Amino acid sequence: MKRIDKFFLTILLLLQVNFFDLVNINGTVLASISSYSQKKLTLFVVLVYILFRQFVVKREEIVSSNCYFKVFVTVTLVSWLFVFIGTIFQFDQSLLSTFFIGYYFWILLLYFPLSEILNDWSRWGDFIKLYSIFSIVLSLSKIVASFVLAKTGVQLLYLNSTSDQKALLLGHTALGFARIPSSADFIFIGEVLLAVSLVKKVPHVKTKYSIFVFFINAGYLIFVSQTRGYIVLLFVLSCIVVLFNLKRTNNVAIIYFVVVLLSVPIIIGFYATLAKLFYSDSSRSISLDIRQSAINYYLSNLGLNGWFSMGFARDDIFGGLIHDTHINGAGQILSYNFDDSGVVGFLGRFGIVGVLDLLIGLISIIIVYVKSRFKFLSLFPLLAIIGMSISLSLFDPQRIFYFPILMVLLDFLASDRSTNAINDLGTVAYKRRK
Repeated sequence: MKRIDKFFLTILLLLQVNFFDLVNINGTVLASISSYSQKKLTLFVVLVYILFRQFVVKREEIVSSNCYFKVFVTVTLVSWLFVFIGTIFQFDQSLLSTFFIGYYFWILLLYFPLSEILNDWSRWGDFIKLYSIFSIVLSLSKIVASFVLAKTGVQLLYLNSTSDQKALLLGHTALGFARIPSSADFIFIGEVLLAVSLVKKVPHVKTKYSIFVFFINAGYLIFVSQTRGYIVLLFVLSCIVVLFNLKRTNNVAIIYFVVVLLSVPIIIGFYATLAKLFYSDSSRSISLDIRQSAINYYLSNLGLNGWFSMGFARDDIFGGLIHDTHINGAGQILSYNFDDSGVVGFLGRFGIVGVLDLLIGLISIIIVYVKSRFKFLSLFPLLAIIGMSISLSLFDPQRIFYFPILMVLLDFLASDRSTNAINDLGTVAYKRRK
């Protein structure tokens, strides 16, 4: 990977971890352009990066993997333009105010430069190593901060994210750790990339190093983030890695014996622990009901404005429509949010045209998996994309940065360039020269 590419990627990763919460940005201008849910600075860096590559990198030097998601990304951004225009006229909003509500979708443009630079295993090794360094520093800092906060009440880091501040206010703790959930998105994607390196020998990433970072990150996800969806996905991800490494023994009897022997107690213990830690909290149990109600609400308004739904309506003016704040029969105040409804939150904005986007995305996923040279490895990014769409969404500003990474990884695994070196996954490693 070229130094200039590594420079821009380092800047982008630094923005995603919010400078490791070492800087207090609350109440500053920086909070409005670069925070957990504000990605204006990220978009600016992405655009500068794309323009820089256009003028600096020679076209003959560019070798991209097959871009199976090119149509999906293009159609989604064209749909954005239609929804953007529709919102301006339907809700009588200014062009600028509407843009700054839905601007973050253009971060999907990162897909194109990434497809040009992450086109061989050596460059993927560089990227996984870079990303893992950020993830382990983030995990360790949050684990220590969480433990100290739970035991002494002292904040070692600035909790710049509203989700962290809310968790602190509610006093969520589990197994001696205070809940700090904002870094869960970044660290889980790190686990997906590390899983690839635990199954496939990736240049520049040693197996022992991957195992160490994987377990540290898992510790954060389970004890500190306490995010149910990511814990379930981490469990599935870990099982896939373990099953593949068992498969390498080439002894079917041993595989079945281990699976049968361990699966039942592990699953029972896993769900029992999950229920004890997280579902016993009444406020978090209620959130599941609210999420289901939010899904029903946004689906019922799919055709609110004909071919789109709520678009990029301003929250300060149309908050009642967006959140449907009301009091239920138990006297509780309920309020819905796009980012609590999985991929349905995306449909809550894009409506009917969003259904077309998702259909194209689903077709792209099927094609890229069918053509994958490493179907086992492709399960990892697929697990993230599909699994996160249930309760979270890669279309939310907090997570949209990771969407291009996962799409480019799937593209690469389905390209001829992914088989240009000897591998141990049972596929043809290279084509012999005639």
